[in-house]
Amino acid sequence: TKESIENNKELFDSIRRYIESLNKSLRKLVNNKYYRFSIKITNSQYVIYEKISNELINSINKSKNISNVFIRYEKRNNYKHSNYCFKYCINNIKSKYKKRILKECYESYQNCRYDLCIIGLFAVNDFLLSKYSNNHSSNSFERKRLIKKMLEKNKKLDDEKFGTFILYKCFVNVLDTFYKRIDFASEEPNDINRNWYMHARYNRNTSRLDCIKVIRFMYTLISLFEN
Repeated sequence: TKESIENNKELFDSIRRYIESLNKSLRKLVNNKYYRFSIKITNSQYVIYEKISNELINSINKSKNISNVFIRYEKRNNYKHSNYCFKYCINNIKSKYKKRILKECYESYQNCRYDLCIIGLFAVNDFLLSKYSNNHSSNSFERKRLIKKMLEKNKKLDDEKFGTFILYKCFVNVLDTFYKRIDFASEEPNDINRNWYMHARYNRNTSRLDCIKVIRFMYTLISLFEN
């Protein structure tokens, strides 16, 4: 509802101000590559948790199609990063039933059955958001709000480091866009959206990169709240 959205906005104004203050600091440097990178990577729905190399920063900044950069980045190491995320999530999730779902998601992913994979991943993400927010209703919007509140309260992320700043910005933006409320009567979003997948309203061709984006989000979620 409109009221819920307004409450969410007020609650996280301090987070937005913090992010904007860092953005302003980056803008002060002429042609600053870190600021350009932070804008492009944040809007990509791709959470980057590993050390950010200058090569990746330059590739992202120069690219007109950021998805191609991510595909090359993943493919170059034979999808080492995404495979690691899957295995980490399987090994660290506590529920044996959710562990079984993740194993089946991974098998689907390896066999290019990306629709099955991504729907299973979103089902497990819903469980994790419910668990970590301690909100067990079916209201994914409310669980999203509570997760963001916990991050602000616990200050689990060190806001001094650029890499952690990027991780935080990406994670919060993915949380917002995955769980954004979009009327099914409207045009299908270009971004990955949980509600369109879980209600079988999507018509997009689900790609390997789509699954990678969702498992990277799950990896970050588990690593933040389980450790």
